[in-house]
Amino acid sequence: MGNVQGMLTAARKLLGVRENPPGSNNIVTRWYGLRGPWCNMAVSYAAAHSDNLAAVGGKFAYTVAHARSFQKRGRWHYGVGGIRPGDTVFFDWSGSRSIGAIDHVGIVEAVHSDRTITTLEGNTSDAFRRRRRNSACIVGYGRPAYKGGSASTPSGDNILRRGSEGNAVKTLQKNRAGAPRRRGRRGRLHVFPTSSSDPAGLKEVQTLTFTKAHAVLWDEQNGLLWATGATLVRTYRVSGTLRAARLRKHGPDITIVGNGHDIQPCYARPGILLVTDSHRVYSVDEATRAVTVVAKMPYVKSYVRHAGGQAMWTADPDMNDSAWGGSTVHLQGPPLHHPAPLNPNCHRSIRGPVTRPAGLSPRPGRVPRAGGRCRRRSAGPGPGRG
Repeated sequence: MGNVQGMLTAARKLLGVRENPPGSNNIVTRWYGLRGPWCNMAVSYAAAHSDNLAAVGGKFAYTVAHARSFQKRGRWHYGVGGIRPGDTVFFDWSGSRSIGAIDHVGIVEAVHSDRTITTLEGNTSDAFRRRRRNSACIVGYGRPAYKGGSASTPSGDNILRRGSEGNAVKTLQKNRAGAPRRRGRRGRLHVFPTSSSDPAGLKEVQTLTFTKAHAVLWDEQNGLLWATGATLVRTYRVSGTLRAARLRKHGPDITIVGNGHDIQPCYARPGILLVTDSHRVYSVDEATRAVTVVAKMPYVKSYVRHAGGQAMWTADPDMNDSAWGGSTVHLQGPPLHHPAPLNPNCHRSIRGPVTRPAGLSPRPGRVPRAGGRCRRRSAGPGPGRG
């Protein structure tokens, strides 16, 4: 297995490669054995010539299939947040955040503080070239499984870390010491855009009424802000940029039963959000807005699923809908064969008593004993069994 520097070196060796004559083969397409658009073939070529073919997920000519391969392996990221040199970056010239609309692909060579990247790309103006791209046309990126890990996050990415120094730190200290504190009003969404890439320029420009507003989540894939409060889940589009940015309500509201508490992405099922209210956990399909009750439990505050299927949630042990929560984080292992509701009798907690929500089916392959302990039963025919 190769490493990220080997991938970049192999890609740089392709700089200047052209179609000869234009519209025909070159060393990349001849190596791949296919004549046609060759941007993704070039990524495969660089990977194969640096012992990184397995790291990028294999040999691909179709950009959409390659992006979905990264997604299937849990190595896909929408947008440019966290992007690093060596990542495989995918573009849609129409500016969507849809994998199915991807037009082009390249290899990230450098990341800059203005949210632009330098890339190494094949099939751009009929050649392999170095390009400077901005986030407007980037759908997302795949993180190859390089030996030794990815390249380090660039120092000039405007992210403050432990040990950071310089003007950005001075600005933060000045703002913390001298800026007036402002509390948001209840039942409102407040919009604070900035006038530049400097977060010190934040200024409130819009206030929207939203009864019992409680949680928001930015959906990079669909370009939506999801919000919940009272008995509603609502979405907004962002129009304009910088100080001209405004929220505009988008699509029909989704009605839930109790007071909305939190919204989290479901990492086990891309395209699904997990919403909690006073007594339930819902799954919401981002595309269709279909709502399904995942679990019923008292005063659940926040609930999320790991890509491996494990569920984690918090709840208020004092049965107080207005309280922020308790000191316990509950953990539930993944289902054995299929996604299933929580088994309240088979989970562990960190710091605190185990709560046992009622009305949920046991985890496949287990039955509860008296006292809530579990034993495994013999498994009948099922996936992988004759």
